[in-house]
Amino acid sequence: MLPTKRGRRSDYVTRLLPLPFLALAGCVTGSIERPMTVREIVQNARVLDGREVVVSGWLEQCQPLACGLYASAAEVRTDVPYYLSIGSSRWFDAFARRAAPTNVVLRARVHDRCISDPSTQVIAVCADRAGSLEPLALVR
Repeated sequence: MLPTKRGRRSDYVTRLLPLPFLALAGCVTGSIERPMTVREIVQNARVLDGREVVVSGWLEQCQPLACGLYASAAEVRTDVPYYLSIGSSRWFDAFARRAAPTNVVLRARVHDRCISDPSTQVIAVCADRAGSLEPLALVR
């Protein structure tokens, strides 16, 4: 027996109705990740080495040989700030030239190298954008 016009319409509705709900479910169940602070990454750099993280911090400026995130705008003026060097990246450098100074949220890979820890007074001496953070994507 062939379905009537009404039957066909309800068939389509029954088949297609779940699609918007599935799409919305993906948004709701997606990763809601609280950005880590610069301080948290500095204090846990060994554990985070090689891992991808979302980090929030203050971007004061980005130069060819020096670019990084501070824990806050106030940290910029301190003697030993909480700071993570951002490795060289064309897309990130272009963004930083336009946007700095500003707060940023960045998805990045952590590299445990050349990280000073103000809480222990360990000061790392580094040259030319050590790349403690490898920028992967701008979140905000």
